[in-house]
Amino acid sequence: MKPALQRLLPSFVAVAGVSAIALACYSFIHATPNIAALLLMLPVLLTGAYGRTAEAVIASFTATLCLDYFFLPPARSISIGSPESWIALLVFLAVALIATNLSRSLHQERDYLIRQQKEDERIYALNRAMLFSEGQDLRRLIANKCIELFAIQEVVLFEISTGRIHHSGHETCIPLETLRRVARDGAAA
Repeated sequence: MKPALQRLLPSFVAVAGVSAIALACYSFIHATPNIAALLLMLPVLLTGAYGRTAEAVIASFTATLCLDYFFLPPARSISIGSPESWIALLVFLAVALIATNLSRSLHQERDYLIRQQKEDERIYALNRAMLFSEGQDLRRLIANKCIELFAIQEVVLFEISTGRIHHSGHETCIPLETLRRVARDGAAA
């Protein structure tokens, strides 16, 4: 599949889902505008929960247009005949966009919490390895565990009491003076 088509596919799926529900509400169940608005909100919320923000906004506008075209008087036209219909349409669009934004925020928060949990698990594993080191060289253990758990290529430890630098490999690509300055000042710059 071409990259451009692959990027647009979720938007097409969102529009198709909203359109299919609108057609089913209009043709098969002859839904009232209130029922249709509630049913059209479902694909908008699903798109907001599992898609990108742009796809959810497209689904929101598609649902708003379908609601206007099929269910708000005058039916089967993109025009609004009464102030009540304008209010209903604008409220539907606002709710769809707000729900989409809330869903996106929850999705991002969940992803953040998953990343944070994985980080906490790595730190716990490092602490556990240090706790149960039993006579091993703790500096070597910390360096090796950091490389293993955090996918770091190189680890350098500075022992304050002796001023010695311990690194994971034979030689570090960072100059020794830079390492000492960072250990002393706390920043590389």
